[in-house]
Amino acid sequence: MNFEWSFFIDLGIISIALLLASFIRSKVPFFQKYLIPNALTAGFILLPFYNYVAREIGMGSEGLGSLVYHLLAISFISTTLRRGRRSGIRGDLRILSTSVGILSQYALQALIGLLMTFLFMKTFFPDLFPAFGLLIPLGFALGPGQAFVIGGGWEAFGFSGAGTVGLTVAAVGFLWACFGGVFLINYAIRKGWMTQREIDAISTTDTKTGIHPKNTDLPVGSKLSTESEAIDSMTYHLAHVMVVYLLTFLL
Repeated sequence: MNFEWSFFIDLGIISIALLLASFIRSKVPFFQKYLIPNALTAGFILLPFYNYVAREIGMGSEGLGSLVYHLLAISFISTTLRRGRRSGIRGDLRILSTSVGILSQYALQALIGLLMTFLFMKTFFPDLFPAFGLLIPLGFALGPGQAFVIGGGWEAFGFSGAGTVGLTVAAVGFLWACFGGVFLINYAIRKGWMTQREIDAISTTDTKTGIHPKNTDLPVGSKLSTESEAIDSMTYHLAHVMVVYLLTFLL
């Protein structure tokens, strides 16, 4: 029987990049100092592979868009099925303020994107797709899944490669969130906006390297072997499994 392997081959390659990124973070002080997520480092490792190496060996990157869409949808489902922690304070407006803040950012990003699009259409790119600017809130706020799918729908209206452009905008959004977030963390520490307990939590060796050393007491509960700030433990262990499965296929 001829099984379809492309999905698992992509997972195996991504797993190799995640494990390599985990190793880099555990050894290189630069990545520890700025708390750069392993997934971001893995993305930079995969960028030249899928753009240059994969093409030479007859592999494509078409399946990555579907992979991103489905895994992101699963992650949102997992998040929303969790029971939220209640503050116990009557009249707590955190949910309202958070909702207003998020939705206002959506609207602001859409407005800026459309204004920039109309400016480009009147100047340098008269043939630019009119809804091009909407990829900013789709990629920055809603994520690569939505940017890829909605962009793919625009391809039928003449926007060639819109799905790929959506993934690119989302990748830039991840870079902005990660590096901007690292800056905000360090700025908050300098300004005293974080409690000493929070500062101590992100200053430990385990948090910086992203992996708990051998022969140490692992966190109670799931016995996590990694710091979730760097890479989720289940992802880390599944990556090992998928690498072995990829090697099995190659052998």
